[in-house]
Amino acid sequence: MTLKAVGRQENLYEAVASQLREAVLNGTLKPGQTLPNETELARQMAVSRPVIREALRFLQAQGLVRINRGTKGGAVVGQVDHLFLLENIADLIRLRRLTVEHLVQVRQFVEPEVFRLAAQHASDQDLEDLERLVERTDQEEDLDLKRELNAEFHRQVGRACGNPIYAALVNRVLDFTLAFVNTLKPRHLILHKDEEHRLILRALQKRNPRRASQLLLKHVRALNQQMEELEATWLQMELGD
Repeated sequence: MTLKAVGRQENLYEAVASQLREAVLNGTLKPGQTLPNETELARQMAVSRPVIREALRFLQAQGLVRINRGTKGGAVVGQVDHLFLLENIADLIRLRRLTVEHLVQVRQFVEPEVFRLAAQHASDQDLEDLERLVERTDQEEDLDLKRELNAEFHRQVGRACGNPIYAALVNRVLDFTLAFVNTLKPRHLILHKDEEHRLILRALQKRNPRRASQLLLKHVRALNQQMEELEATWLQMELGD
């Protein structure tokens, strides 16, 4: 790993931390990898050891590194969790470490089964709550709130499917979906039509697992196609290609 001297900056430790963070994001530094010792980092980056120490403490607080004590200690790159991914999603998309295709793979695998189970296990109250949510979403004019309500439809179906693990997975998937959408900034549009959720709801109300699963898969594929187009446009603007 080659690091650059950070030069004269007001907050040197932040500049050091930023360079190390970028190395984690772009895969130069991998989970479990031990960083050079403080003396070597200070030499490579042309700063003092206290600056390196402060930068490592900063990265430790973010969960990017863990610091082991003792003669065989040192700073080790930590495992990247979902919160780190969400907080750094724009950089990860720019570096192609996260793509819409990654999201597509998960959604197409998880959500059809969730909606199939929901058609079997959702309570009458669950279906009534979904009906009210769809009606509210149809009437909502604020696009940002409408986007949140559309995501809530998927979350509520996840909670209604009867499997708490699937419910948790859907929550995570929707967190990433909204993070992608908000990063790609399609502020002027909603990525699907109101009637798509209503058609899926009708299949759930009719207790038709196959129909609910099929409609959901069609819905997700159409949404993902639009997101891939937005991703390509965003990358072109960001990278100037």
